[in-house]
Amino acid sequence: MSKQGRQTKISVSDGLLQAEESAVQDNSLLPVADELERFVAIDRDLLEWLKERAEKEQDSRIAFNNKRLDEFCRKGKRVFVANILAMFLAYSIIVGGGIASVVLAINGLSLEGSILGGVTLVAAAGVFLRKNKNREDNVF
Repeated sequence: MSKQGRQTKISVSDGLLQAEESAVQDNSLLPVADELERFVAIDRDLLEWLKERAEKEQDSRIAFNNKRLDEFCRKGKRVFVANILAMFLAYSIIVGGGIASVVLAINGLSLEGSILGGVTLVAAAGVFLRKNKNREDNVF
């Protein structure tokens, strides 16, 4: 009664993951017409039972697909929030290091302020370069 084919294509371009899933289903929940005629010849109530079963099966498939889609959306939202939070914290650390460097320089510790400012800039550049390098390897 059913034929199925499924193809999943995953690609990474420009640091973004793209997943494309194609499904071909000739999945009629009811038997073909000649089989239905034979079933009706055996028992008239069987046709109603088959239709009820097909409706229940279709409803459960729709519910399952909706559940999977909701889970995927929730995971995407969590990743988005985590990325925004990480960017905010990185920005805060960079600004804090820069401000601390300026405060040290103003208070007469220009060598220490310069070192702190340089280390902050090098660390920030390293973090961003590492993030861009790892972005290609990340699955999500």
